[in-house]
Amino acid sequence: MAAEGTPVYASANDAETRELFTLFAGDSCIPLRSVFEKVYLHTEVQCENGRGWVIDQQNFNITSAS
Repeated sequence: MAAEGTPVYASANDAETRELFTLFAGDSCIPLRSVFEKVYLHTEVQCENGRGWVIDQQNFNITSAS
């Protein structure tokens, strides 16, 4: 769930260069997979607005389904 405005990127490689859309505080997404790019953990998410990548711990709380 987004804690505040959070950019969603086209791919883990494009983080911070190709923003697809922005999540607003309270928006929820389903985490699909995570990968490390450089020193950051990126998570692919499926949201109502579409599908893309967020940088973990950047205004977004990732919780796995259990």
